Amino acid sequence: MIEWLKTNYGTILIIAVLILIVALIIRGIIRDRKKGKHICGGNCGTCGHVCDMGREKQFDDINTKIPNTLYTITVKIDGMYCGMCEAHVNEALRNGISLKKVHSDSKKGEAVIVSNLPYSEEKIKEILDPTGYKVISAEIKRM
Repeated sequence: MIEWLKTNYGTILIIAVLILIVALIIRGIIRDRKKGKHICGGNCGTCGHVCDMGREKQFDDINTKIPNTLYTITVKIDGMYCGMCEAHVNEALRNGISLKKVHSDSKKGEAVIVSNLPYSEEKIKEILDPTGYKVISAEIKRM
């Protein structure tokens, strides 16, 4: 056993250092979360804390009969840099309009919305402007 420890001393030391580094990273993340910081590293002062907004939905189409037609709205967005940004955009859209599905892609800089209603670019800007993300364009296609 002692011979094995002597031959693998370097490997054991590297593993111990890696475990220590991971533990310190996790401790830092926990401390940051307690202080209200987000793990995406983004500037939460400009995002509007979409992830902390209330869950109640107030749609502008509550009294409107929703048609069976589906629309795909492709929105070009500036300011998404990571998965957390994608989540912020998705959450803001889910809380702001009635939709079937939403998917954001920070690499493409776009969000794709599937909805029964053809929401205008202005409506989407109205929802995303408070979050700090800039709507560049919106293209509506009937499915």
